[in-house]
Amino acid sequence: MSESKPGFLARYKRWIIAFFVIWAVLLGVLILAGDGGNLPFQYQVF
Repeated sequence: MSESKPGFLARYKRWIIAFFVIWAVLLGVLILAGDGGNLPFQYQVF
């Protein structure tokens, strides 16, 4: 398995960016919904 072939990092970078975008959107929705005090400790950024 050669990780240096073209397109390898680009393919996974797209999934990583999509994951962070979805995570940020969900986190923002939870914060804006007013449930900041009820979130699990790993999501309490503020």
